[in-house]
Amino acid sequence: MEAMKTILAEDAHSAIVFNCHNGKGRTATAMVISVLAFWHFKGIPESSEDELVSVPDAKYTKGEFEIVMQIVRLLPDGHKMKKEVDLALDTVSETMTPMHYHLREIIICTYRQIKTAKSKKEMQLLQLRSLQYLERYIYLILFNTYLHLEKKDSWQRPFSVWMCEVAAMAGIYEILNQLGFLEFEEPEEMPLSRLCYRWLQHSSSSLPFRGEFV
Repeated sequence: MEAMKTILAEDAHSAIVFNCHNGKGRTATAMVISVLAFWHFKGIPESSEDELVSVPDAKYTKGEFEIVMQIVRLLPDGHKMKKEVDLALDTVSETMTPMHYHLREIIICTYRQIKTAKSKKEMQLLQLRSLQYLERYIYLILFNTYLHLEKKDSWQRPFSVWMCEVAAMAGIYEILNQLGFLEFEEPEEMPLSRLCYRWLQHSSSSLPFRGEFV
């Protein structure tokens, strides 16, 4: 955010480029974060009622998973927080090729692939990925809420600190610690629904990591 503020102060038409290890997935996440931050600097556009969704599983391609709606109900003006994230996701998806999934779509698409997995290892990987996509979507909604609530103080408190001091007190981590697709299964039956098991997967990665886990 500091980099964006500095760059945009020098030239409001500056372009900001993102990439990750494979040039997909987290690149889109970073783009959505930057779009949300940019809107809070310059003004949030009015969102229309039309949303980019696929016909199959339309409810879920709109991100209306039960666990997401639990988070939304906890947050101040939560439906607005989610709607602005959805608008940012739609905005970013317009820059992508047809080969890239919209984040809201890839959550349910990945989960549906679990049934056709050819091995236990593939099934576990798809379970993890679907939960990571779901968690990523939730964190974008939380980040947008942070931008709104901390704007008055120019975001002096980092998002990671806000998560510990504000979101945790509201019970967000209790929900993230029972993460799952409540419409289809019981989280208690899946070890990966627990935060500690999902973070273990991060620690086993061979890729170098820079930054700070929230």
